[in-house]
Amino acid sequence: MRVCIVTTSYPRYPDDVSETTTGAPIRHLVAQERMEVTVLAPGDAGAAAREQSPGLDVRRVRYFWPARWQKLAYGAGIPWNLRRSLLAWLNLPTFFLAFAWAIWRQARRADIVHAYWGVLGALAVSLRPLHRRPVVVTILGSDWRTPLAPVRWASAWAVRHADAVTTPSQGFAAAFRQMRGDAEAVWFLPLGIEAPSAAQIEQQRAAAAAPAHPHIVSIGRLISERRYDSLVRALVRIRERFPEAHLTIVGDGPQRGHLEALARQLGLAGAVTLTGLAPRRELLAHLLSADMYASATSIDAYGTATVEAAAYALPIVTTRVGFPAELVADGASGYVIPPEDEGALAEALLKLCDLAPEARRAMGRRMRDRFDEMGLTWAKCTERLASIYRACLEGKRY
Repeated sequence: MRVCIVTTSYPRYPDDVSETTTGAPIRHLVAQERMEVTVLAPGDAGAAAREQSPGLDVRRVRYFWPARWQKLAYGAGIPWNLRRSLLAWLNLPTFFLAFAWAIWRQARRADIVHAYWGVLGALAVSLRPLHRRPVVVTILGSDWRTPLAPVRWASAWAVRHADAVTTPSQGFAAAFRQMRGDAEAVWFLPLGIEAPSAAQIEQQRAAAAAPAHPHIVSIGRLISERRYDSLVRALVRIRERFPEAHLTIVGDGPQRGHLEALARQLGLAGAVTLTGLAPRRELLAHLLSADMYASATSIDAYGTATVEAAAYALPIVTTRVGFPAELVADGASGYVIPPEDEGALAEALLKLCDLAPEARRAMGRRMRDRFDEMGLTWAKCTERLASIYRACLEGKRY
């Protein structure tokens, strides 16, 4: 099967942040399902225009000149880039023209088109009379809850008119089925991650030094919607009862300077570690060194880092936003709290800190059990995606 995948983000170098959302899943389609995949991704001044390997052809679409002025994609993501850069807005017309041309040329050579991000999905669907291929659209979340109304409208149009829709949130899937009036065309499809077995995690945890004091880890882009400032302020309350508690934030972004200043202002300079971007092996080491994971985000759909924490058997505190709220069993494997409620965030983390170490580990094991029950590995999620493609091509109801 030949698949044309259109995406706003594809890894430009090892350990790029898009590795878990697009890079690894696409490579699994090639290796596991023996598909021939062409990827259309935005150009970037620091990445090769084309990369080829057996079964995989990555074409980065140049959408502005000179190349260094391509500012719409990557970084903190398209919605955030549009909020910060006039040049990103100037990129928009040529971005869509360049992708329309690339989709038209490459889709005709494929059996099926799969667009990640609702706006690219709308573009692929609108071109369907020309390329005459089934279109699968994946809605990840930022395209659905963005404050940019045109993005929401385009995403909704794509949901209504695509041949199949996938989303990594059961809540989104229910909403899309209602929109379409067609439950069988919408699939809940997690993105998946690569994870050792539960037994291997237990062995790694036994070999690692257990934290002597409460150690909270959080991972992601440092943007205002992720509310890392709430985590930092919650640590003040936590340290009133656990003076040695520590918070590690793994990731980078435009909020880093603000968070460092906030930690100093609150007297937490030695209690908060901001690591910056970390390669995957270091990221997993941070999960192994922690005894709980926290996400204070006010906008999310899948929450890859939260799924990683579940795979690594950590009890989790997360907000009632997107898939993480569906993954965590409140009170059993962690706590689910309202978004933007710093009091509830601090209270939930204090509940985990109050537990004996073995009780926390038991919650973490229940979290890992949930991960296994939902089949959140790349191998299982890739198998599900391939079945969606085959259903489209066979003309079956989805």
